[in-house]
Amino acid sequence: MSRDIPLFPLGLVLFPNQLLPLHIFEDRYKRMIGECLEEDTEFGVVLIKQGREVGGGAVPFTVGTTAKIVNVERLPEGRMNLQVMGQEPFRVVNVTQQDPYMRGEIEPLERDVGETEGLDSVIASVKEQFSAHLGILARLSERERVNLDLDQDAESLSYLVASVLAIQMPEKQELLELTQAGKRLRREATLLNRENRALQAFLYLRKTAKKVQPVGGNLQDRISPN
Repeated sequence: MSRDIPLFPLGLVLFPNQLLPLHIFEDRYKRMIGECLEEDTEFGVVLIKQGREVGGGAVPFTVGTTAKIVNVERLPEGRMNLQVMGQEPFRVVNVTQQDPYMRGEIEPLERDVGETEGLDSVIASVKEQFSAHLGILARLSERERVNLDLDQDAESLSYLVASVLAIQMPEKQELLELTQAGKRLRREATLLNRENRALQAFLYLRKTAKKVQPVGGNLQDRISPN
């Protein structure tokens, strides 16, 4: 069943069960969030396809995720710090309003597990590679390793991996738009293999750069992990 909700175009992809901090400062979004709080309703987060977050005129992708407000910190001049939790993926059927903020008619994105043959081995591979990915990210940031519960059903695991995986936003959007958890996990296995190899190489180069600083400046600032 379709319904009409506020839409928040952002430069990121939100996944189900992902906790996302937001700082609200534009008047139109202060109004939007104020109405959501007053009516106890959710809004949709959609990745910007063209345009910018600030100032209006952004054109978003048509697949996004509903967001529930779980915490609010009110600041001077009506600004707010929010924590929202990703809920359900949706597809925008029609944009129904542009001013003062975007609204759209949405329908739930149909989802299922998909092909189950060989899925157990894919899940095992994803868990192993994702655990390694978390370790590499901890070493890169020089922070304590984050321990996450990977003992989840296929869909929940696929969304968890997608939310943390250190890849560019268009690839995250592709993962969100996949309607089968099995396909999402198989794609993530490929991405994890690619990213882990790239990040390991980056770690090696950074270690080498600390010993011999290049003339052109800090090597770390010149290397993209992707």
